Parts: sequence; C-alpha cells; structure tokens
Amino acid sequence: MRLVAFHAVNALRSDMVFNIVLPEALEQISRFAFGSRLRISSKRRSDTIVYSVRGMRELLPLSLCGQKFAAPYGRVVIKNWSRWNFRDRVNCFLFWLADLIGLVYSPPWESLMGYQGYSEVLLIPQLRDICSAEFHAQVSADYDLITDRVVAFSQKFGGRTTEISADTVLVFPTGTGRQFVPVNWAQKNLPEAVFAIHERDAELGRWQSSGLKTITYSTPGEIAAMGGAAAMTITTDSFPSHILQYSGGNILVLITGTERSRVVSPGFKGQVVDAVAPCHPCPHLERQAFPKCKEGFRACLNWESPEYTEKIMKLVKIMRSKALK
Repeated sequence: MRLVAFHAVNALRSDMVFNIVLPEALEQISRFAFGSRLRISSKRRSDTIVYSVRGMRELLPLSLCGQKFAAPYGRVVIKNWSRWNFRDRVNCFLFWLADLIGLVYSPPWESLMGYQGYSEVLLIPQLRDICSAEFHAQVSADYDLITDRVVAFSQKFGGRTTEISADTVLVFPTGTGRQFVPVNWAQKNLPEAVFAIHERDAELGRWQSSGLKTITYSTPGEIAAMGGAAAMTITTDSFPSHILQYSGGNILVLITGTERSRVVSPGFKGQVVDAVAPCHPCPHLERQAFPKCKEGFRACLNWESPEYTEKIMKLVKIMRSKALK
C-alpha cells in the first residue's frame, strides 16, 4: 500500500523525488513495478524517515538523537479501541505532541478511515495538502499499470506454480494478527483447496498435519505468481492481500479485523466479503505476542458466523465457475 500510495503521489507531485528504502526481499519486485516513478533502494541514507511499528516509548529516545520516524499504526490501533484507559489517552497525547514538534510523524485522525496508503502518505508534512479525492483517483488510474508490471514480474521471476492447476482454489490463510482462517473452518468448508503458507510461518506444521493440501512461498513474486495461476485465490486482509490485489488473478479478499476502506485498493477488480463480527474493526495485535485479541478471543468471531461463511462459499462457487468457462 505504501508503494502504491507514493507511486500515485509522484504523479500528483512530479516536482518531488521520492527515495524509497525497502528490505532486500522487496527490492526487486518493487523496482520492477514502481521504479519508473520512485527511486527504490535497500540502503538507508542518514536523512531517511523510518516507518516503524514501535511504540512511542521506544521511538521518542531515538528521535531525540536525530532519527526521523513515521508511525503509521499507533493512532490506528488507539482509534479502534472501544474502551480507552488512562494509558491510551497518554499515548494519544504523545503521538500528537511528537508529530507537532516533528519528532515522530503520525497520520491525521481524519485520514484513518480511508485507504491506508493515503494515511501513510499524509504522515509526511510536505504532503498533507493532498486531498483524498485526487489521491484515490490517481491510485485507481494507476491500477492497471501496476497490475501489468506485477504480472510481468511474477511470470518472469515468480516460480512455485507447478502445484497449482487451472482449476485450483488457492487460499492464503494466515496473518500476523487475527486475520487468519482457522484450520477447522478450512477443513469443513474448503477441503479441496490448496493453502499457501509462508515457509517460515510458525503455524506451517499445523497446516501440513491438518490433512489439507499445502504449498509454501517465501517471496512477494511467488505470491503474485501463485495468485495469477489459480482458478481463484482467497486471501485474508493480511500482507499477501496487498500483492494479490495487483496479481491479475481472480481474487477474493476476506475482511476480518481491518476496515474494508483501509485495506482494499481503489481500482481493485476482484471480490470482497465484509466482516460481520460485532467487534469489527479491531486493533491489530500481533498474534504471537498477544494470543487473544482485545475482546478476549483467539480466533476472529467472523468464522463463527453462518452469514460470513455463506457469503464466502457463494462467491467461491460463482468465481471458480466463471474462471473455468
């Protein structure tokens, strides 16, 4: 989302140059898809603004030493908590104060309901005059261009599609928070599907021993290649969904904890099933550190809803049938 957003902003602010620093694992596909407008590198410069998920307690001391930070998620998490306590209010004040004095940039409150890429662009003070309408229009206009590039990259470098046939229903079921498909739900409702799990996912062994067919991946290019090769691909609102939305595949995005408006890219041409859980949207709490969500559940309540399951299975039938015609 961040790359999609800055790619759009460069078209709107062509007088500005954006140097984007990424982990090496993302560098190759990002240069291929976005390099015509953005300068992509894996080497950080001294003046780099670092996007971080760390809390204010860790960021403030480092920022006082001269490092500039952008905190895209802190305010989002606080916003989604239904019951604020004193600590939440202190955190909220600290995010506001750090942004005001230019130590740790935070997205404006009014941007938090829209596409996440927009709020991450508005973290940068020089870009806060970009209005939502022109941004979303540019992201939509760029959709086919980015998709074509991601597809071309995945076909050339993606690999790992030999276990996926033209009639495969492929599922990317895991996420770092509560955006994961429970194994027992998958066994009951999608027993013939193929489940794509990251090769270092802590729950890989559980999926492999479930009796379900699994395939592993390790790179963004592999995600895109797999999504494009299957008859249809299902993904939760986790990291793979952001790549799959531009994979050229027949994609179904399942909204679990995140607002649809934040995770689904403007211009996306696939299908979406909205969350029905009464506590949606929920704060994104990393599952390994927080085995239970803010409301006290291990798995999202969406999976207990017959309505949610019915919507998914209806779309699976329709989308797979159309792909096979």
